[in-house]
Amino acid sequence: MKRIGIIANTSWNLLNFRLGLIRAIEQAGHKIVLIAPKDEHSQELERLGFHVQYVKGLSRKGTNPLADLLLIFELAKIYRNLKLDVVLQYTIKPNIYGSIAGYLTGITTICTVTGLGYVFLNKGISSTIAKVLYQFAFKFSHLIYFQNADDKLLFEQTGLVSIHKSRLVNGSGIDTNYFHPNFCNTIHKEKGITTFLMIARLLKDKGVYEYISAAKNIAVKYHNSRFILLGDQDNGNPAAVNEKDIELWKEENIIEITGFKKNIREYICQADAVVLPSYREGIPRVILEAFAMGKPCITTDAPGCRHTVDDKINGLICKVADSKELEIKLEDFILMKEEEKTLMGNNARQKALNTYSIDLIAKEYLTLIDNL
Repeated sequence: MKRIGIIANTSWNLLNFRLGLIRAIEQAGHKIVLIAPKDEHSQELERLGFHVQYVKGLSRKGTNPLADLLLIFELAKIYRNLKLDVVLQYTIKPNIYGSIAGYLTGITTICTVTGLGYVFLNKGISSTIAKVLYQFAFKFSHLIYFQNADDKLLFEQTGLVSIHKSRLVNGSGIDTNYFHPNFCNTIHKEKGITTFLMIARLLKDKGVYEYISAAKNIAVKYHNSRFILLGDQDNGNPAAVNEKDIELWKEENIIEITGFKKNIREYICQADAVVLPSYREGIPRVILEAFAMGKPCITTDAPGCRHTVDDKINGLICKVADSKELEIKLEDFILMKEEEKTLMGNNARQKALNTYSIDLIAKEYLTLIDNL
């Protein structure tokens, strides 16, 4: 048995994206400690029976160099006091500052780069600083996992990570028993309506504007189409969608816009296809959830997205940041025969089982942990 810390920049991240992996590692006999800032989701982690160690100095959006320096020493103290054997680190700041803290305490750290996001999509001083920090910190980490081949290759080619330390893993795993097509038997779905669902934070680089533009045009042409946009605003994020635009869309009443919902499965059940026109992802969890529930996906030819969806097999792929081509793909899907849509959905479910199941992903991490 090993004492394993698992850290991310929010309690919500651990609860929403890592819970299956956390449980699998715990069931394998290891002692788990979760490490994250305290937020509105922390109580749920405690209610589930997990030991949670809270970090005071870990701010997801903060850019104060002194605060980040103090974070290194706070993490080092936490790692040391908890007497951890290994720490699994997720999200940018834990990956960078946790790796340095691990080096200072002699504790093994394993990083997972779950996506590159705004920092790598936009050139500037913040992007340059992030790359320098990654390059420095990853020298101290035992191993770095990437969730798609493009991200892995980018880090290797730019010298941000040693090729000997980088590995590929197919996401954080999806619970294919919880996300299961049979759940949809309990959900009423209106016949004769083609429903598209986008689940994402309301950010420009998630393709929100492209989705809205395409949806408006399709809704005029096909009155039996329905569009849902589910997700929270991310105020303070440089890529955040303008609040005035969101209010205008709500007034137009063409797209159903709702905030974050816990009952995500019910919304996926209502959809005929899930849409994610993102500019870049690690492995998009929403696509894995949709696949596991037997739903085809329409996404972009972007890193992470094109690694999950196989064009015309379990979904459709369009160009990045191209609302017109997204519109064409939405129309193509509407005009498909029901048998074709069903086959796509079956293929999606099969890929979730064969590639992204939590059992497969947990086995990857557990093998590494056991061999340390």
